[in-house]
Amino acid sequence: MLAKVDPRIPQNNLTQAQANLAVAKAQLDNATAQLKRSQALYQTQSITQAGYDSAQLAAATAQAAVVTAQANLQTMKDAMEDTHLGAPITGTVLELDAVLGTVISSPTNDVGGGTVILKMANLDTVQVSALVDETDVGTVQSGMPVTITVDAFPNRTFDGSVLKIEPQAQVTQNVTMFPVEVNIPNPGHVLKPGMNTEVEIHIGQRQGVLAVPNAALRTPRDVASAAGVLGLDLQTVQQQLASAGAGDPTPRAGADTALTDGGKLHAAERKPGGATFTTPGGRVITLPPGVTPEQVKTAFAKRMTGQGLRSGPSSRPPREAGPRPQVARAADGTSCSRCARERSQWSPSAPGSPIRTTSK
Repeated sequence: MLAKVDPRIPQNNLTQAQANLAVAKAQLDNATAQLKRSQALYQTQSITQAGYDSAQLAAATAQAAVVTAQANLQTMKDAMEDTHLGAPITGTVLELDAVLGTVISSPTNDVGGGTVILKMANLDTVQVSALVDETDVGTVQSGMPVTITVDAFPNRTFDGSVLKIEPQAQVTQNVTMFPVEVNIPNPGHVLKPGMNTEVEIHIGQRQGVLAVPNAALRTPRDVASAAGVLGLDLQTVQQQLASAGAGDPTPRAGADTALTDGGKLHAAERKPGGATFTTPGGRVITLPPGVTPEQVKTAFAKRMTGQGLRSGPSSRPPREAGPRPQVARAADGTSCSRCARERSQWSPSAPGSPIRTTSK
């Protein structure tokens, strides 16, 4: 029992209905006895036909009064039972609108629909109403899998399915949206009515496809740093990328692809007898013409020790750090010397923003 209404008035009505039924039954018994006597007198022609008909009418009226009294009594019993408000379903009380002393009106007698005492719901399964843009609603269908997250549990997801798509759109700030109802199982009743959610509808899914990690995706701005790490000629690499992007679908003879430990993808021209280089991760890289394994090994060693790298291979020996004399010659052939600090001639280019893909 959830609530109890003052039973005094319903109890009085029930008592009165019981008394009315008792009176109706007594009148029926009297009318039945009068009909039997009138029937015996009519057979001996002691009364007229009109007297006999009156006795029959009185008995029928008494019988109808009994039926009416019984129906009224049942109504009063129902009203008495309604004073005890029980839960119509197994659920959770959401709102309590009536308190002690609130006047309760019946929905059958009040044009306003009666008094709401409380609101309750079954939280075993909850529904989420999500707004989907009209440009995307065409790809949404009933039964599609759905994943939602709530602010109360940011590291937890809840799975469900699309229940229905409302036919009437909603326009908010000149943007047309369609409400989509989603069913979400709610074990433990952790999801509460009124929570804000983020809804993700999975409109497509593929199995057994070739996937590329986000770390392997690069932009043209990464070419300079990649060429510097491998000790490749920047201009040659840019020419190869330009020819690869020209739209030639047929692979060129001798073309190969090499993957470094850093996850960068490079196209290398492989010719018969070309040198190869094995990275610390065990991958074999075919080097372009003019690049020796020693140059790449030196570039990797400098990369690991944090030294500066040049954008291309160089045959000059490394210079010592610190001030060193520099010689400048005049037009007449004389020379002078001055000291200057050595500056690093290599700086990595700014990496591009990675391209993120999401499989749904």
